[in-house]
Amino acid sequence: MEVSKKRLVLMGVAVLVLIVFMGVFFNWRVVRERAALEQDRENFAKLEKEAMQDELDRISEDYTQQYNKLSGSTGEMNIQLANDSLLAQLSAERARVNRLQDELKTVKTTNARRINELRGEVKTLRAILKSYVVQIDSLNAANARLRTENQEVKRNLSEAVGEASRLKVEKAELTGKVELASKLEATGISVALLDKKGRSTQKVTKIKNIQMGFVIPKNITAPVGEKAIYARILTPSDDVLQKSSADVFAFEGKQIGYSCRKQIEYTGEQTDVILYWNVGETLMPGAYRVDFFADGHLIGRKGFSLGE
Repeated sequence: MEVSKKRLVLMGVAVLVLIVFMGVFFNWRVVRERAALEQDRENFAKLEKEAMQDELDRISEDYTQQYNKLSGSTGEMNIQLANDSLLAQLSAERARVNRLQDELKTVKTTNARRINELRGEVKTLRAILKSYVVQIDSLNAANARLRTENQEVKRNLSEAVGEASRLKVEKAELTGKVELASKLEATGISVALLDKKGRSTQKVTKIKNIQMGFVIPKNITAPVGEKAIYARILTPSDDVLQKSSADVFAFEGKQIGYSCRKQIEYTGEQTDVILYWNVGETLMPGAYRVDFFADGHLIGRKGFSLGE
């Protein structure tokens, strides 16, 4: 009986020891598994931090690339204003990337909540970057179209200027030809030296009149109407025979003297013209020349000589 009690006591002790041992074992197992789980979580958080850091580095490079692409482009005023606005936004987002990079370096791997928040911000930055890429590509395409259009406009303008210059030259040439064609011409010029009775003479002392005649041919391009014909007689010393110093007319921007003038009515048909110079001075022997002018042009000249 007594032996049986002892056996029961021993069995109870053994069971109690076994229970305590099992409790200690299971508690150790739980602690170990919990520590392993925490380590796995920390390792995963570390890997996730590294992945986010790499992603932020790529995003930072992409933002910098898009910023440089946009800052180097120029265009019309409205596009330039859009560029400036995007550049400001890109600068702000790039600063945000730098801030997240700095924070990611310092955040503890055990701070799962903040790491999860940072993961969301990185995704947001990537999505924003994609929208900027679309806008920048659209602006660059618009700039490219504008540059092409500007080049086309400049080319057309250059062609128009060239065409205008060519037409101006042609017009000037045509105007010159018309002016040349419309200029009157003195043909068949004759000079007669007459005495007081109207007879021809070669003696200087007997010359009382110098008769100058010529024919203006038919010219349908010349302006019709009243025209002043000027005769300018030059002596051997190149002096102009004049009755008065006030006898001048305009020629090539200057006022030059004339000997005599005659007003005619020109109809475009052949016209005979005769002018007279009444000799009132002593003429010197030698070579003389008479020039004829009309409409501001020299229309003919004739040389003649006076003997002793």
